[in-house]
Amino acid sequence: MFKWSESRTEAISDGVFAVVLTIMVLDIKPPVNDSWAEISLLLRNLLIYLISFGIVSQYWVIHQELFSHVKQPSINY
Repeated sequence: MFKWSESRTEAISDGVFAVVLTIMVLDIKPPVNDSWAEISLLLRNLLIYLISFGIVSQYWVIHQELFSHVKQPSINY
């Protein structure tokens, strides 16, 4: 019914990575007041997000590299 399409598979996987990165940023909340404790908590959460973003982005690049070598899938029915 549907033929395998490399561009469709890449689009789905790119969408999954985009959703993961979007969900990660939802955990960062703005500070309620201007106390040093609130600001340090915000900076800590931003640092954690940036590190996580780098790791997920690295997986995305590796995933794209692997898919660039796929020519035709082997489907056995």
